[in-house]
Amino acid sequence: MLSLLLYLTRMLEKKEKRALKTYCMLSLLTPVVDLASISMLLPILSRFTGTEHASKELIFVTFGMAALVVFKGSFELYKN
Repeated sequence: MLSLLLYLTRMLEKKEKRALKTYCMLSLLTPVVDLASISMLLPILSRFTGTEHASKELIFVTFGMAALVVFKGSFELYKN
């Protein structure tokens, strides 16, 4: 199976090989970004439920998580 994959990639043109490499890298990076966004969500929820108002730190972390989600979405759009 690996030899078939190598054979097929050798048949690609240079531009197609570059697109394939980009797709593979984004496919590997997307789960990492998902994990980071989920790991940032858990402390936000625990802090939010423990206090009555949102602190500046909580707002900053929330915007950071939103930026990660937008970053991940851009990868998904680029892949498709």
